[in-house]
Formats: sequence, C-alpha cells, structure tokens
Amino acid sequence: MAYNSPETVEISSEDLALYRKAVGLLNQLATNKSNGMQIQRQLKELDPSLNLPGIDVGDAVVAPIREELTATQAQLKAMQEERAAEKQAAENAKWEKQIRDSVGRAQAKYKLSDEATDNLLKFMNDKNIADAEIAAPAYMETLPKPPAPIKPNSYAPAHAHLFGTGDDRGSDENIAALHKDPVKWFDNEVMKILNEDAASAA
Repeated sequence: MAYNSPETVEISSEDLALYRKAVGLLNQLATNKSNGMQIQRQLKELDPSLNLPGIDVGDAVVAPIREELTATQAQLKAMQEERAAEKQAAENAKWEKQIRDSVGRAQAKYKLSDEATDNLLKFMNDKNIADAEIAAPAYMETLPKPPAPIKPNSYAPAHAHLFGTGDDRGSDENIAALHKDPVKWFDNEVMKILNEDAASAA
C-alpha cells in the first residue's frame, strides 16, 4: 500500500506536462527583457504574497531613491516659486517707481495741486494709461475752462488817473474836462466811440 504525504498530490502525466508547460511559459514572460518587470508587477498586484525577487529587491532599492527624488523635486519647485515671487516683486517695484517719477514730472510741469494729482491718478486708472506725462494733457482737457478776460472798451479808460497824471487814451486835459463838465465830457466820449465804429465799418 503506497503512502501519500499530505503535501503531495497525484496527477496524471498529461496534467503534469501541462503544469510544467504553464510554469515554463510564465517564467519566460516574467523574465522577458522588454516587459518582464511589468508582468511581475501585475502578478504582484494580483497576489501580493508571491515571492518575486526582481520586484521585491528592486522596490527595496528604488524606494529610498524615489523618496529622495520626490523631496528634491519639491525643493526645486519651492525655489522656483520663490524666485518667481522675487522677480515679480522687483518688476512691481520698478513699475511703481516709473509711475511715481512720471507723476512727479507731470505735477511739476502742469503745477498740479495734491488734489489735482489724486484726480490725475484716478483718470489714469479709469483710462488705463500708465504714463502720467501722457495722461496729464488729456486730464487737463476735462477741467473747466477759466472765463475769458473782459476786453476794455473806449468808453471808460482801463486805467484812470484821477490826480492829473493822464489816462491811457489821452492827456491831463481829458481828465480836467471830465471834472469841469461831466455831461459834456460824456457827450464827447460817445461821439468818439461812434466815430471809431464808423471808421471801423468804412
């Protein structure tokens, strides 16, 4: 009577040949140079208890390197972000200085008050103009125009010297005539105006 160990199984020669063939094919796939490691990883995912030296030893060696690489990449990214922030801050400072200098020149050129300068900055922001010297003329056009000066006429002298020093149109005699006979002086002045108008029309 034959004794069978609990760890042994009797199979037919055909099944044994099929088993050996399957193991051989699996070994060829797992050791293939092009995709053997990929197949081993797939087998390990299906059954983590499998002893696959190529995967187990490789992971043990690669894991610390991968961690160090990840940390290095994080440091490089942080340095790049810090450098980009410094560059942006420098560009902002340069731009702000250019704006301040431009505003200062415009303020001096157009003699702008502090309030007018603030309004100029608002105008630049609304119109999206970065150069105050370019924006200032356009801003000045928006301000109310001062009234035109009143042109003096010949009826009343622009500068009357009431103490006998004469006026811009005549002599001391003209002032004396005004004091002596204001009505007659008025009539004479009106006649002068009418004559000047007639001469201008001719």
